[in-house]
Amino acid sequence: MAAITQNTNNGRSRIRFLEDQTITNQNPDAATIRKYIRVPGWAKIATFVLYQTSSAGSSESLQCIIYLPSIETAAQFAAPDDTNMVALVTGTAITGNGSITQTYTVGQGAAAGSGSATLDSHQGNPTALPPILAYDLITTDGGNDADYAFKFIVCFS
Repeated sequence: MAAITQNTNNGRSRIRFLEDQTITNQNPDAATIRKYIRVPGWAKIATFVLYQTSSAGSSESLQCIIYLPSIETAAQFAAPDDTNMVALVTGTAITGNGSITQTYTVGQGAAAGSGSATLDSHQGNPTALPPILAYDLITTDGGNDADYAFKFIVCFS
């Protein structure tokens, strides 16, 4: 069991910029960014946007997973841990080079959609929006030569 780090951009705005990453010559084979965010009480839908601005390498991929973290043992304002996390949306790993945008929606009325490894796509889960969401951004690289540039935001409505 490990505590999940909170994304510190937990302002009150509808749109939050969560990650802006540039990775050059990734080594080791895989790396994961795992954080959580608190959902505003008024929000019914959370739409995450993963925008890969560029990538290069011999066998790289970028994947996003949105989770309901375990909060059953945490105090009301304590950090959730990664025990018993439930994946709400498991994004298709992006394997295409260049500019690719994937969106992931969690909340009432969200369309399921289908992912694509090489094209812009959408995936979703039409479930009630929980008060806390966690995310993984996973980069993999089979050749220790991958370069990535990507941005990750969430929009609440």
